[in-house]
Amino acid sequence: MAAKSELETVLPEVFADLADVFGNPPSHGLVFGLLFASSEALAQEQIAERLGLSMGAVSMALRALEGFGAVERLSNNGSRAHATYTANRNLRPLVVGFVHNRLRPKLEASLEKLDRLQEQFSGDALNSDEEKQIHLLQKVRNWHKRAVQILDSADFLLNLSSKGNY
Repeated sequence: MAAKSELETVLPEVFADLADVFGNPPSHGLVFGLLFASSEALAQEQIAERLGLSMGAVSMALRALEGFGAVERLSNNGSRAHATYTANRNLRPLVVGFVHNRLRPKLEASLEKLDRLQEQFSGDALNSDEEKQIHLLQKVRNWHKRAVQILDSADFLLNLSSKGNY
């Protein structure tokens, strides 16, 4: 096995931390980071050996990363067993996929829950406890609106950067 470069040591750790922050298994970040730093496509066995991960963990990470468009499988005669993998070094699709496939659906689901709560208070006179609850609900709705605005801004910035290789 060739010696790992400093880049192949540090980048997997950085991407593992990012994966963890965003609720993904750190192993996904480790695999992506190694492929991102590697100057050549790597087989599943090579990835497992270099990272000290099980073949199962690497296989699961590769499948998830392929689904995000973060890695590409380079088949050898169409066989998964002899495939090698490379990272998509254009990070934009990864970020866009995360925003659209993970963050937006969670925000939409939370908005539906907030709407259902709001409906419970659409009556006549409210007692003081109900007024306090409505006040708390409004605070949460305001934070929700800010989160949507942040995602809208992120979408705008990602569209601006689509011409670059960011």
